[in-house]
Amino acid sequence: AHMLRITVQPPSTAVSGATLSPAPEVTLYDAADNVAIRSVLAVRGHPTTWFKTAPMFLQVTLSVVGGGATLGGTATVACVQGIATFSSVSIQNIGTYQLRASTVSLDGDTLTAVSTPVSMSVSMCEPG
Repeated sequence: AHMLRITVQPPSTAVSGATLSPAPEVTLYDAADNVAIRSVLAVRGHPTTWFKTAPMFLQVTLSVVGGGATLGGTATVACVQGIATFSSVSIQNIGTYQLRASTVSLDGDTLTAVSTPVSMSVSMCEPG
């Protein structure tokens, strides 16, 4: 993988503690800007080096930029066909936050992407 992008942004507003909808999605891209579904691994052997194509099994982790909030749900997920979907993530604090997605590529580089801001509010319930 060469680049990481948040391709489905979290909602611009959400209720603190509620699952983010739409679920944030992060996509891995190769150097040619294609979705990185497979990886080419160099396998060194005597007397030559050959290349093997392998599925991408990278994990992507979401965190809050600058801290100040706690994520609920599953914040680390595996990429499926180059896409990581965070279907159970919530932000537990009131305020405005950005999410950071990060992974370590197969060659050891750390890749990151930052979301648009998410404004978290309190759920208002009418007395019943």
